[in-house]
Amino acid sequence: MIRVGTDKRKIHSAELLVNGLIKCMEKKDFTEINVSDLQRASGVSRATFYRLFDNVQDILAYKCQAIALEIPQKYHDLPADRKEDFLSFTLHYWMEEQQFLEAVFKSNRADILQSALLKNSGFLYERFPLNTISEEKMDYLAAASMGVLSSLLITWVKHGKKETSEQLIEIFRGFGEIMPVMLC
Repeated sequence: MIRVGTDKRKIHSAELLVNGLIKCMEKKDFTEINVSDLQRASGVSRATFYRLFDNVQDILAYKCQAIALEIPQKYHDLPADRKEDFLSFTLHYWMEEQQFLEAVFKSNRADILQSALLKNSGFLYERFPLNTISEEKMDYLAAASMGVLSSLLITWVKHGKKETSEQLIEIFRGFGEIMPVMLC
């Protein structure tokens, strides 16, 4: 369980733990990292860790959720003349968090990334009003879209982060051409 909330001190401690986890993953496999390792790498006390999180996986979930929440807020704050399409903005934003995406990849917990994206997929409901798509179909659309997006990001890390965001968008949009063929 994540208990960070909106308190600035808790957020600061949580970010120190995220950075500590990334440091630890440079030396150890994710499954071998314990609270003592995080305490040494982050400078955050064991008591503070347990006030904020139940386990190491919660740190990944916290950061994934925080990024996924930031993206629509930052996008909506942009002046209209600086807005690119939302997919481009989202990919650029996540690609700037490449060190964290590497940690998610190394931990083999892409499910945490997908869950955070899905939890914060409300922008899809704004883009596709429910009067054109049933609520049930919208749930499927959100799950499929966020699954593809998280898989795309994790595969980008797996392949050495060679592609630009524009190339990833081409790949993503190309799925629309491939899917009908695959489903036949």
